[in-house]
Amino acid sequence: MSTTRARGFSLIELLIGLLVSSIILIAVGAVFLAVGNRFQAEGAIMESVESGRAAITYIERTTRQAGYGIDPKAVFDLGTVGLPGTTKDNFAGTGFTTDDLAFRYRDPVFVRRGKLQTGSLTLTAAFGVALRVNQPIIIGCAGAISYYVGRLQTAVAATATTVTLLDYGAPFSTTPPFCAATTGAAYVMLLNEVRLRIIPLGGRPYLVAFHNFEAIAGNSDFDPIAADVEDFQVAYVLNRPKASSTCCAATVAIDASTNSNWILGDIGTADLLPVIAATRPDYEMAYDDAARFTADPTNVRALRVSLVLRSQRKLPIAATGFPQLVVENHDPGASLTTTGDGFYRTVISTTVRTGNLLSRSFFVPPVSTLAGDGLNISGG
Repeated sequence: MSTTRARGFSLIELLIGLLVSSIILIAVGAVFLAVGNRFQAEGAIMESVESGRAAITYIERTTRQAGYGIDPKAVFDLGTVGLPGTTKDNFAGTGFTTDDLAFRYRDPVFVRRGKLQTGSLTLTAAFGVALRVNQPIIIGCAGAISYYVGRLQTAVAATATTVTLLDYGAPFSTTPPFCAATTGAAYVMLLNEVRLRIIPLGGRPYLVAFHNFEAIAGNSDFDPIAADVEDFQVAYVLNRPKASSTCCAATVAIDASTNSNWILGDIGTADLLPVIAATRPDYEMAYDDAARFTADPTNVRALRVSLVLRSQRKLPIAATGFPQLVVENHDPGASLTTTGDGFYRTVISTTVRTGNLLSRSFFVPPVSTLAGDGLNISGG
């Protein structure tokens, strides 16, 4: 009787099998790693883009109200007191660069009636909404061409009917209008202030909206708008004369420092920003008056806003990609715009027309019920 001896694998066969299995496992692992890195990268890209879209939506909705219901001369705040670096343009923070955009507008849905006497404001009905300390209040008369603005001295409850005001001061009058001393004769409205800029929060650069024009340091009265905003740039599109116009030979060169394109803050560090002119446009001036074609902020006809958003972490698939970007008049420099650092970047821009600065109507808004009475029921 014969027997067949079982034959096992030789050492060479085992080594070959182990090698083949290792190659397959390494290939599968590489595929999973590549897919994971791509998924992580796509997630970071999507997060940046969506954050940018949300920020632009907020900016468009808010800046479109700039100047509503107030004199165009009081819309933009160009002061630098309390700003880091005392500059409105290209402040360099830690890991970010920011312009400063500060503007005012009247609240379009709030109006009460009241009486103002020696700083004490008494309403005929409660505010109906809680207000923060230093909230600006507008006091105006029906059909008036002047008005007064004061600030609340303390936070106010929604049920309050009597508050104390302190003069706001420039650029507003410190003299209450004639009707303010009569009970229920004055219109009481809210003046909103918005300041957009980047500040660091938890080690990340955030675009935020401050609710006042107070000093930035220690100011916690703001809303975060978008995270990881590396650059915030604002350009001001000015009113410009027709090519055939002969009215403005002396002012055509206001933007000649760099490119003569009637857009301020868009190209070069020498480019101008809006600056208050000696002669400012007024209601009585003709549309082709030379005062309407200067760098005065009342001549701003649109705001061009750009955001550079950066991924929170470096992307594993592009360790040396995505250099920093030149946006408007901010150039990070050749060393940063030619060599990537691994952070994904995207630029989102929008242009918002400042339609409220075009009004030829007076800006104290009475609430009129009489058609054709000439009162400014639109508020700008």
